[in-house]
Amino acid sequence: MEGLVNFLNDIAIAGSWLLPTACYIAACMSFIYAVWGMWQQSQPQNPFVGKPWVPYVALVLSGAFAAFDRILTKAAKSAKLDMQVSLNSSSPTGYTGNTSPISGAGSS
Repeated sequence: MEGLVNFLNDIAIAGSWLLPTACYIAACMSFIYAVWGMWQQSQPQNPFVGKPWVPYVALVLSGAFAAFDRILTKAAKSAKLDMQVSLNSSSPTGYTGNTSPISGAGSS
C-alpha cells in the first residue's frame, strides 16, 4: 500500500511540473494563432470570413493560459480554501529517509 501512495505522489509531482508547462505552451500557441489570425484578416484569402472574433478569443485565451496560477489562487480564495498557487516556491515533496507518507501506525 505504501508503494501505491509513493507512486501516486510521484505522479502528482510530475503533474505539478507538466501543468505549468502545458499552460505556457498553450499560451504561446494561442498568441501565435491570434497574431496570425489578425494578419490573415487583412489578406484577400481570409479564412475568418463571418467569424472575425476568433483571433480575439485566442488572444484572451493566451492571457488566461499565461496567468493560470493567479486564476487558480483567486478561485481558491473564493472557495475559502487556504491555498496559495505559486511557481517560485517549487519544492520537491519526495519522501526520504524513514519518513512515511502514510499517516498512522502500522507494520510494514
